[in-house]
Formats: sequence, C-alpha cells, structure tokens
Amino acid sequence: MSGADEVVHHILIVEPSRTLQSVCAAQCEAFGLRPVFCEGTVEALRRLTLTRVSAILVSLEHDDLPGTSLVSALKCTRRFAAIPVAILTSRADTS
Repeated sequence: MSGADEVVHHILIVEPSRTLQSVCAAQCEAFGLRPVFCEGTVEALRRLTLTRVSAILVSLEHDDLPGTSLVSALKCTRRFAAIPVAILTSRADTS
C-alpha cells in the first residue's frame, strides 16, 4: 500500500491537561493513531461534527460537563454510537 492509499485513523483526546494530552498523544502516535485534541466536552461535541475519528479518549473530570455526560450523549446519537470510547481518570481507586 502506498502512502497515498494509507488510511489515517484519528483519535479524539478530550483532556484539559496539556501534560496528559502530550503523554496520551505519544502513546497513540506509537500505535499509528493521529491525535485530535479538545480541552472540554462541549468542544469535543463540536469537533466531532467536523472531524471523523476512529476512537475517543476522554477524561472523566472537566470544567464544562463530566466525561460521562459526553459518553452518554455520544451513545444516544446514531452517528457516534459505534465509536469506541475509553475514559481516562486520575482518581484513586478507593474500593
């Protein structure tokens, strides 16, 4: 397959911390994914109308809406329901 025929897989990284964005981007790029960044969940919803993504990595904690609200909105929307989503958190497991 030539370079022109390669499929580019974008991953939407929804994370307010620039440091964590950088860490996540490095890991995603190592697997051949091209990161697209959003700092908030509302921005992510807007970006999804403009950019086709293969997966979403979303932080649980945001200033605008929690990451779980974004996931709920995506799963209720036919266009986005099949996109795989992983939730990222720095919360300690207290169980």
